[in-house]
Amino acid sequence: MVLQYGTELLLDSVIKIILVLGGILGKTKETLFALLTWCVIRKQTGGRHVKNNFVCFVISGSVIFSSVMIGSVLNITLKMLAISVIILNLIYMAYAPYDEYFNEKERTHERQVTKCKSIICLNMFLVLGFFFGKKYLNSAIITLLGQGILIVHRDSTEKIM
Repeated sequence: MVLQYGTELLLDSVIKIILVLGGILGKTKETLFALLTWCVIRKQTGGRHVKNNFVCFVISGSVIFSSVMIGSVLNITLKMLAISVIILNLIYMAYAPYDEYFNEKERTHERQVTKCKSIICLNMFLVLGFFFGKKYLNSAIITLLGQGILIVHRDSTEKIM
């Protein structure tokens, strides 16, 4: 019981852990941008949920850190950027939001409003990444793709792992 409580306290500090690790790697600003992108888009779009906090931490942390680390060295061409923007927008148009709350008929309007907010947030982070520089744009693309994968679904009640 004590071990479980300690684990939960540690996992509740995920944001602090991610930022500290980003700082250790010398990528605090990039990590903060990726974390902000992840949190905002995840809040808008929902997504699959796992059965325990540790797996959630691993998946979220992996998306955030891979976007920072890969985004720093990736060389995305203009053609790849255009394709990425189109693919991301299509994924979010088709699947956002991923939440059983919106499955009821009387919530169709709310679902459409949330879908629009998701697409606006998606494109806002792409524009911010563009203005902040290549590594931020790359990070935004990878983070948004990671979340995009988590909203692609067949059955909105499914859980993974």
